[in-house]
Amino acid sequence: FPVTIGGCGVICEVTDLKRGLERMLGFSDKEREEMGARGREWMREEFSWEAGAERLIAGYKEILKSS
Repeated sequence: FPVTIGGCGVICEVTDLKRGLERMLGFSDKEREEMGARGREWMREEFSWEAGAERLIAGYKEILKSS
């Protein structure tokens, strides 16, 4: 059964894609707009250059600690 994760998308098995799409189509325009805004914010937080740099620096610090 399709599950809404983090309020920014619906996750479903490929074999259950029809039900996932039906669920998305059942959302109101406002719900879809809000979901899109949450998805964009999540992408900015997780995949921005700043977030990547922070993870890279944290990884380097871990390597240096274990040296």
